Amino acid sequence: MIDGTNNSTTTVTGSSQPFAIAVNAVTNKIYVANFNNNKATVIDGTNNTTTTVAVGRNPNAVAVNAVTNKIYVSNGSTNNVTVISGDDNTTPTPTPTPTPTPMPTPTPQTCTSFTTVTEGDLFPGGIVSFGVSSGSGFVTVDHVNAGTGLQSLTLVGAPINATVNIPAFTTGTYNPVVVTFTRPNSALAVDFTLQAASTFHAANIRVRCLAPTPTPTP
Repeated sequence: MIDGTNNSTTTVTGSSQPFAIAVNAVTNKIYVANFNNNKATVIDGTNNTTTTVAVGRNPNAVAVNAVTNKIYVSNGSTNNVTVISGDDNTTPTPTPTPTPTPMPTPTPQTCTSFTTVTEGDLFPGGIVSFGVSSGSGFVTVDHVNAGTGLQSLTLVGAPINATVNIPAFTTGTYNPVVVTFTRPNSALAVDFTLQAASTFHAANIRVRCLAPTPTPTP
């Protein structure tokens, strides 16, 4: 060590192939990375006494954060960094970040639906062309046994709180087609619209389930 006021020198022993050095001017501590013995030497600048701190293999760099009084030693052979607390020269193990508890996925449920049928965008007569019934998690669309049969059955827009399954069917069928659905969030209402169409007539079928009424707290 060199005294900058008069260039006199003092030798501080205890290192083994000192490789890097850093100074904390706030605490007057000097930190030396010793490549050979896998330790860092802490020198007290007031009296040149030393303390050694075990670090990783072949430490080859050292840096000081004077604000937090933390010292960071790079370990060349273990590919990691040792953090030294300047308060007491310990190397505390970092507290792992807790894994957040995943929110449970709501179990899809069915609900007893009710429907409102209105005329579609083709020739008048769509309402009487289709028989519609509904129940717990399903809607049945049944074309009357005349005309061109059921040509298409589609969702209109995005369903609200509903996962809707329209099964495959033979174009022009007169057989009932059963559309099923589940309610992902059992606390919310369900609302979606189907459009059933033959060649000349169409009907819009709005399907809804109301949100459950909360149970009063005793």
